[in-house]
Amino acid sequence: MPDPDSLGEVALCQKLLDTGHLDVPERHALPDGRARFSALVAAAEASLRADGWLPRPETRSLDFMGVRLEADGERTLLHEQYEIGATRFGPVRTRPFSNVAEAVRALLEILGPTHIDGVPIDYTS
Repeated sequence: MPDPDSLGEVALCQKLLDTGHLDVPERHALPDGRARFSALVAAAEASLRADGWLPRPETRSLDFMGVRLEADGERTLLHEQYEIGATRFGPVRTRPFSNVAEAVRALLEILGPTHIDGVPIDYTS
């Protein structure tokens, strides 16, 4: 298997997970224009190690919309919350995972599961 960080692949996958978008040159820099699952996991591990979150929260508010991962000791937590009215948020649903790869797979099931913003996900590598 090729190195997951060839051509800055992990950095590109980190941007894709953080922002949900890559521009055209960035998409072309990915191997075959695909985000490899191994690189997405490596990107998530790096973010969780550095910040404790993926994506990093913009504010300290407990209200957020969407899905995020949190490093919690030996576990990775997946949090989901959605707006239910004007500036009103529903409850946070949290699921624990024993490893980052499982949490990333669950995150991708929510976001995709076959692509993020048109960038195909290659689960085979």
